[in-house]
Amino acid sequence: MKKAYVIVDAYSSGRMLPDIFREKICDNQDAVLVHVQSTPYIMSKMAVFEVEKYAENIIYTGIIDNVISALSKYHVLAVLVGQEPGVELADLLSEKLNLSSNGTRKSTARRDKYEMIKTIADAGLAAPKFIKSKKISEILHWIEAETNYPVVLKVLRSASTDGVYICRDEQEVSEAFAKSIGHKTIMEEINSEVLVESFLNGKEYVVDAVSYDGQHYITDVWLYEKRYIPGHGNIYDKETLLSSDLPEVEQLIEYSKKMLDALEIKYGPTHAEIMLTPEQGPVLVEVGARLNGVVHPKLHDYCLGHNQAHLTVDCYADAKRFFDVVSTFPYKKKNEAMIVNLINDNVGVIDGIDEDIVSKIRALPSVVDIVIKVKPGQYLEKTRNLLQSPIRIFMGHEFEKQIKEDYAEIQTLKESIFNLS
Repeated sequence: MKKAYVIVDAYSSGRMLPDIFREKICDNQDAVLVHVQSTPYIMSKMAVFEVEKYAENIIYTGIIDNVISALSKYHVLAVLVGQEPGVELADLLSEKLNLSSNGTRKSTARRDKYEMIKTIADAGLAAPKFIKSKKISEILHWIEAETNYPVVLKVLRSASTDGVYICRDEQEVSEAFAKSIGHKTIMEEINSEVLVESFLNGKEYVVDAVSYDGQHYITDVWLYEKRYIPGHGNIYDKETLLSSDLPEVEQLIEYSKKMLDALEIKYGPTHAEIMLTPEQGPVLVEVGARLNGVVHPKLHDYCLGHNQAHLTVDCYADAKRFFDVVSTFPYKKKNEAMIVNLINDNVGVIDGIDEDIVSKIRALPSVVDIVIKVKPGQYLEKTRNLLQSPIRIFMGHEFEKQIKEDYAEIQTLKESIFNLS
């Protein structure tokens, strides 16, 4: 019987997992990769998995026994999630197959933002005030009684700042509510309720990890810098890699491990966004039980000596190597790093991309990689969430000063990249 590793919904950063498996594991073990698609349709708003890289693509239609039957021809060694929409199905499938699993007991809390925050609060960890409702009148009454403006309104099951609004008055709450109720998320699910939270003052951070049997290894911590767009909220601009010995990083790591325990995350990657507030200390914004959407193995290896994507594969397929790496390379910054998501304020059909400008950016001393996510003929939208950022730039260098200079130069060049009609 052929050995197999199963990946559920390998969208976005999950797309890199097949190549890593083949490079590190499959050829040595004579194993294949099988993809499980959690919906009958393909979620086209995310970078789509490459079906040709798998021995088979099994489509889940709501009956788990059908998936198990389709997998019965393989000796399944592990089931892991590729990206956000596959979290619950990967939990269920791995539990049914008696494999390393986060289990289903807290599975909903790892996807539904209301259940997530409630679970954190119930565990005694710092959390914002919150309410879930499908009625605007109930929401407005709660804001008046329980908190102050601004507030944050979120759809319950999405990612990449999709459906997240910072609302500074009653009108903005009503407008955000109307945009959310009855509308599709980027996961193409109809949203029927919203989560409203008290606004958290402070700086926002990313804390990424890979867990093995309940032991949480922190791979990297980043500081977010966002730009506020009226009526939409904060949009990712850039994130900067932080040293592990900073006092705030130590606080964030301690909180993160307790948060992962509360959500019963025992295996695999996590990507957490945490606000460090003056009143409460670290407070969870949200966490995904999957890879960071912008993990870049080359950049992360240069700056840290390891990367979350390779450690995820080791976690499920080679525990000895996983512990060898994390013991050899404890989280410590070796070089400076920044990830930039360009914010576009222009609209129109892309007639062309100025390759000379792109080459200038690529030639900057700290630029490791530039990813252009749109192409000629497409309509370029204003950036209102992370998925609408047309270009992502990965930067790494020995000196922080060089990265800052290159970032400033990128901002002067970005308006000339696209020719629009």
